Amino acid sequence: MRCPKCGSRSTGRIGQDQFYCWDCNVEFHVQGSFVRIYSIDPEGAAILESVKSPNETELSSIRDNAVHGLQKGTNS
Repeated sequence: MRCPKCGSRSTGRIGQDQFYCWDCNVEFHVQGSFVRIYSIDPEGAAILESVKSPNETELSSIRDNAVHGLQKGTNS
């Protein structure tokens, strides 16, 4: 799975439809047809950075990778 902000594959699943990018240190949440990107402040609070409406191919890729990661028991 690729990070919607930096494109890195260094991502991990942290919850249902929630992911973390180790390269740019953001959380992203898939919500319907939108991806919400949160920066993490030094105290650990998530601050909404942007909301993206990815094209259908990107969204399908995010969801497919999340499902395959769960089936394989991996986070990426």
